[in-house]
Amino acid sequence: MGRIGQVIEIQGDIAFVAMRANAQCGDCNACSMGQNDDTQTIEALNEVNAHVGDLVEFDMEIPSLLSAAFIAYTIPLITMVGSIALSHYGLKALGIESNRDFYSAMTGFLVLFITLKVIRKFDSRMKESRKFMAKISRIEELSNQEVCVNVKR
Repeated sequence: MGRIGQVIEIQGDIAFVAMRANAQCGDCNACSMGQNDDTQTIEALNEVNAHVGDLVEFDMEIPSLLSAAFIAYTIPLITMVGSIALSHYGLKALGIESNRDFYSAMTGFLVLFITLKVIRKFDSRMKESRKFMAKISRIEELSNQEVCVNVKR
């Protein structure tokens, strides 16, 4: 099941959808980037011709979601741990004993930083491919009771 949000802007075939954080989100504030409110805006492909003000259901395909999570979390982790191990054993092979752990840790953090920068650089290309974008699946029809509940918020 998808998430529900309200279209606040349309640019071509892209809709900007405002949504509220739900209970599954927790309190990490990652998607709102530390904003005080619990509303976030996402970009979604507008395949159902929704208009500004429409309530829509949107979702991201599971393979795309898993690929995005792998790129964002697993690749940086693998590069950091791998660079720590390689630098640790590389320094040992060179006969460097003093501060080897420190140098290995610093190498790991440097490689992590570089990996995140490279991923960030390719972020615009990934957006252009639209593979990792949410898609609006349908326009929600509200009953009078639901409209009254939403207005009171």
